Amino acid sequence: MFTSFSTVSNFVVCPNNIRTQSVPRWVSPLVIKCRKHGTLDINDLYEPLPDCESATLTDKLEANWFAETKRNPDKPSLIRATLRTMRWRPFLIGLNLIPSVSLIF
Repeated sequence: MFTSFSTVSNFVVCPNNIRTQSVPRWVSPLVIKCRKHGTLDINDLYEPLPDCESATLTDKLEANWFAETKRNPDKPSLIRATLRTMRWRPFLIGLNLIPSVSLIF
């Protein structure tokens, strides 16, 4: 069922297409494992990608915030700084998930 996924050194590598970007299919194996065993261990979870590490993102956000305060000293925007840090991809994926979640409920 999930043969299109491969794990490379504890990172999940997903095929890059619209279906995999709109539905978080990497969650399903974790849900199945949790249902079978009743709980998840820390070893069951995937390692975050290096770009998604909290220290890396915090450093990028801090640099973008200081740049934002220099660009707009009167009204700096945390949203603009966050968008420069994360780009639009997480927001677009979230917008794609809204219809699928609304169908469940």
